[in-house]
This record gives sequence, structure tokens and C-alpha cells, in this order.
Amino acid sequence: MGWAPPVSLPTVDEMVRETSRTISGVEDAKRRIAVALRRHSIAAREGRPYRLPNIIVPAPTGVGKTVLTRALLAASGLPNVEVNCTSYSGVGWSGSDLSSLFLGFMNDKWRTQGDRDHRGKMERWGVVVLDEFDKLKLQPGTGQRDTGKELQSELLRIAEGDVVAMRKTDNESGQPFDTSHILFIALGAFEGIRPILTAHHGMDSDQSWNQICNDCIIKYGFMEELVGRFSTIVPLQPLTIDSMREIL
Repeated sequence: MGWAPPVSLPTVDEMVRETSRTISGVEDAKRRIAVALRRHSIAAREGRPYRLPNIIVPAPTGVGKTVLTRALLAASGLPNVEVNCTSYSGVGWSGSDLSSLFLGFMNDKWRTQGDRDHRGKMERWGVVVLDEFDKLKLQPGTGQRDTGKELQSELLRIAEGDVVAMRKTDNESGQPFDTSHILFIALGAFEGIRPILTAHHGMDSDQSWNQICNDCIIKYGFMEELVGRFSTIVPLQPLTIDSMREIL
């Protein structure tokens, strides 16, 4: 069936309400991400020239950051692709290989047969979810090629806005895709970040997740310039007993 821009955009309350049918708790995170998706939709519809801040959603494993993001995107109606960053971090890829993550916008789920404006719609309205984002951390001092640094540098270029050549292999010429208006949502467990939070904020508890800031992400192993492009941080807390009881 493909995808077409919606006649009316869902409100923040509508997205939160729809998501709450299947996901309990994390109300603040639901609303903050819904607000970002709403603003992205308005910017796309009105053709605004500026970009909105990209988002990092840090949370311990098992809290449900991926499920929450998928549910909110479904409620928003925005075209989106989800990629696992581990597919890029361990194989020595560098340069334009990261452009392959946009190929998901070209499949039948989003494309309408004969729609010559399809790529432009995806460029303007699209959202990219970067799961396992924390696996792109820098690996200095290992004596080996730091693919994390290479991939972060390439992702920075893409997040700043560039025309990339989408291709599956180096032998293809690729299709051009303008990343200037794509909204990126990065998800990660950031395993091992707790000591950084403790040192930075002087607290060591489950509540310390609320204190994750740009400086903490940088100290964890991310380039300052890249974190600047993902300046909205929406942490999820570990599930409480009350949340577990409501889920069950």
C-alpha cells in the first residue's frame, strides 16, 4: 500500500494514549518522545528548513526502550526504519557503508508503486532508530583499528545533514539520499555507565539513570560533536515493583 503524508497529524495526547494501551509506566518518556515526533511531523508538513535535536534513550536492558519507541512510532504514523548498530561496529566498516541504513525506506512497506516523489517524502518525514547505539563507543588503546571512532565520525556527517549514496555493496553506484531532515532516535543500555554517573553526580542508585547527561555520554566513549547532535536525552528508569505488578 505504501505511505502518504497524513491529512491530520496525531496529537501528543493521542500518541501517548495509544501507546499506553500496551505499555505501562514511563509516562514522562512517552510524552517527551511523542512531543519530538509531533514536532518532526509539523516541521515535515510545513517544510521548515531547520532540524530538530536527535534523541538518545538510555535504559537498562529489559526496561523496554525498543518496544516503547516502536509503539510511539506506530502511533505517530511516521515512516521509520530500525537498524542494529552491532551490524556495523564489528566488521571493520567505514566511510559510506553506513548509508545502507536508509535502504529500509525504499521497501514496499513505505513505497507506493509509481510514486516518483517517494524518496523526497522519506527524506523529509523519515525517522531512523539506532538500536544498540552504545556499541559504537570509542575503543582507544586497544592496539587495533578503532571502528567506533570511524563509525561515529561517519554518523556525525550523516546527522549533520549530507547526501549519501545508499548501497548494499561497494560495487553499487548507489541512490542519493539527503539526510538533512531525518530524525534519529538512538537506543542503548550503556552497560558500565553507572560508575560514570556516580562520579559525575555523586549518587549510586537506580534513580541515577535520571541524571544521565551529555557529559556522561561523552565520558562513556562518544565524540563531543556527535553527542551535540543527539542533545535530547530521554532516560528510562528500571522497572519498579508497582510497574511490574501493573504489567502482570
